[in-house]
Amino acid sequence: MIRVLMVDDDPNILELTQIFLKRSGDILVDTTGSATEGLEKLKDKTDPYEVVISDYAMPEMDGIAFLKEVRNRKLDLPFILFTGKSREEVVIEALNCGADYYMQKDADPKVLFAELSHQIRQAADRERARKVDLIQRELAIKLSGVTSLSQALKLCVEAAIEVSGTDCGTMYLLDRNSGSFILSHSIGFSSDFLEVISQRRRNPNTSLMARAKKPIYIRCQDRDLPLQEEREREGLRAMAVIPVQHESWASA
Repeated sequence: MIRVLMVDDDPNILELTQIFLKRSGDILVDTTGSATEGLEKLKDKTDPYEVVISDYAMPEMDGIAFLKEVRNRKLDLPFILFTGKSREEVVIEALNCGADYYMQKDADPKVLFAELSHQIRQAADRERARKVDLIQRELAIKLSGVTSLSQALKLCVEAAIEVSGTDCGTMYLLDRNSGSFILSHSIGFSSDFLEVISQRRRNPNTSLMARAKKPIYIRCQDRDLPLQEEREREGLRAMAVIPVQHESWASA
């Protein structure tokens, strides 16, 4: 889901936009009636927004002032100015201040919200690609200075968690002596859960993650998985499994 913050002092516009964008199935809109409240919402980093949509003509702080404050706070979120004002100077100032796109409200609603949802997806995709590229660059720099496999694995798992937006992760390596996948590094799990999963050996010939030979996504509640009770106690709702192979070595 793409989390969007929309700021507009017109509650009817907020409700209408929320209804239309919800129909897209992949956009979740949070609304607020003022730029001041919008700035407060942007402080919350637990479930961050990916795109901001803002009206221009608002009391206390207009859309341009709101945009400037967002950029002053070093927030690189894509920003879409969504307004009934059509003056050229407003458009120019918005773009010069760092707005990513400008849309007018006076178009046919069906066409307008189809275009808005398209721009939201494009903006979110561009920002995600930018962040992934930055994470990969930082990882490459950090890996160049590591002195042990353990350090390298820790950095790789941390990067994978950041890219995927998950809150925990593990890495298994294929042990050539036993022929089993062994838990090599993990982040974000309880000590009790780690003790359980570290004792379990996965055979490459029967393991789902090895046999798939491609990334797979598993909803934990939909499958009768091994260690199901332990996963439920840990609060896991889903798993993404990505097999990696390099020459004769394999990991997941």
